[in-house]
Amino acid sequence: MTVRTVREGIIHYRETAHSGANNAACTKPNAQYRRINEATETTMGRLQLSSAVGKTIDSLCVKGNQLDDVYETHGEAKYRVSMLRRHKLSSNQHAHGLFAGYCGEMSGFAERILAAVMSDRRHANRKEGQSFETPPITLASWEGDHAFAMLGDPRKDKQTTVVPVDGWVMRPAAHTLNNSAFTGTLKVYSSTRQVPGRYLDKVVQEWSLDEVEKKYERSGKARSTKQRDKYYDALKKDVSRGRMKIWDHQWSDQSRSTVQYYQAPGGEAISYDYLPKDELELKIEQHRDARNSGLSRTLDQYLGRSGRRQVEEERAIVSGDDDSSGEEISRPTLPEATDSESDGEAAGAASVTSPTLLSRQPTGSLEESTRRLALPEDTDSDEVYDTDDDRDADAGRDHED
Repeated sequence: MTVRTVREGIIHYRETAHSGANNAACTKPNAQYRRINEATETTMGRLQLSSAVGKTIDSLCVKGNQLDDVYETHGEAKYRVSMLRRHKLSSNQHAHGLFAGYCGEMSGFAERILAAVMSDRRHANRKEGQSFETPPITLASWEGDHAFAMLGDPRKDKQTTVVPVDGWVMRPAAHTLNNSAFTGTLKVYSSTRQVPGRYLDKVVQEWSLDEVEKKYERSGKARSTKQRDKYYDALKKDVSRGRMKIWDHQWSDQSRSTVQYYQAPGGEAISYDYLPKDELELKIEQHRDARNSGLSRTLDQYLGRSGRRQVEEERAIVSGDDDSSGEEISRPTLPEATDSESDGEAAGAASVTSPTLLSRQPTGSLEESTRRLALPEDTDSDEVYDTDDDRDADAGRDHED
């Protein structure tokens, strides 16, 4: 789905991205357990909002240090973040039109959206006699390596009622803080940002690189192709020498093998580890392509001078501008991943060659996801990872906050 406004995205994912929605599929196709967590009605409302906001951010933005987005954009995701940081632009993605970032920018964008939602709710409560909850918005820094927004304040509230909002991961899902992968030392800050509700209705307009550079470069001109090639060539070198980390982090909760469900008294158990099937199919395909290609080979293929020429040639063929062939270009169908591939043991996972890449996330089929809707409950909450290293690998620490 093409999201035109943040409000449109929130409404779309609120209705379509949970276990009770039609044509929705679990984002963890290889999960072995489901865990039902007791929750209050208030917490259920926070989970619903977190899920919708996180998925909206993911649909709007590219993450410059996530494997899938770097691969899918041929490196442009990383270039957009470099522009954002070089010109010290804010997390207000609508203002500069880059719609890119690392976890710090995604956390700031979530803060703005949540502040606008709370403004909207306060107005409805005051003018229309509604009774929407307006929880405090807080920001978390996890051991200096990851940042995300939260609904609730863990300094005052139980972790079972505080809900992270994290659009940096590739398959955002709502969960309570006690089920977060990011446990340990959290520095928590209270948000004082005030954003009017109309922010949710601003039309999303992603600017081209030329448009952004003309506005923010000191010369007032777009950077030349030679200058961009120089950046991409340096990027390839940094990756090959292990000086730049690209993460393969799909989820932000504790376990890739457990689907978290939440249930209010007398209510139905609901999981937000779900997406519309068509959107999830695309994500799984992109993730599998990125892992099978390997980041180093992806950068060699697409970035820099030779890569730019190849991309231009590919675009000419797809658009029909190339007269060398009148045949339709078809994309080969990749084989389904086996269980061993999902655990990172097969050649597909091993082909990700960057020495600093964390890539232990499963890729399964939607058929598997559908079959496992009735998963057994996970009764042993401690037996999630084989080793502490597995847990750290799953957390996918983002050092570039």
